[in-house]
Amino acid sequence: MLKFRNWVNTEKINYYMLSKNPQAIQFLEQNPDKIAWSALCANPAAIEMLEENPHLIDWSSLSCNPAAMHLLEANLDKVDWFVLSENPSAIDLLEANLDKIDERTIYQTLTSLSRSSWPRYFTLTIWTSLRTGGFRRLEN
Repeated sequence: MLKFRNWVNTEKINYYMLSKNPQAIQFLEQNPDKIAWSALCANPAAIEMLEENPHLIDWSSLSCNPAAMHLLEANLDKVDWFVLSENPSAIDLLEANLDKIDERTIYQTLTSLSRSSWPRYFTLTIWTSLRTGGFRRLEN
């Protein structure tokens, strides 16, 4: 469990950032008043807490969480497709919902992925481009 040293002033802790920290889950479970739920939704280690509190889920933040695919698949109407397009774990979900993909984000994400992830994203990019009438330059 996360335990602060005695010299740490807990009044000055940024609980938003702490809620994103996978190592802080036990502390947050014991101190639910300190949870920043929007930040917690992006924390891959927080899935069990989120499943127990679905009414507190920030679906946009959850859409970037690589461990949340089962929650997102079960709630397609709540998915933030723009944010999901940046989630490397979401390729299967994106492939199944090509009409909802944000093309600009797919292209930008492709440049930030490791080369081992490129083939599936490249295929997804081609499918998206074909759906929209071919490749075209996207303006920033």
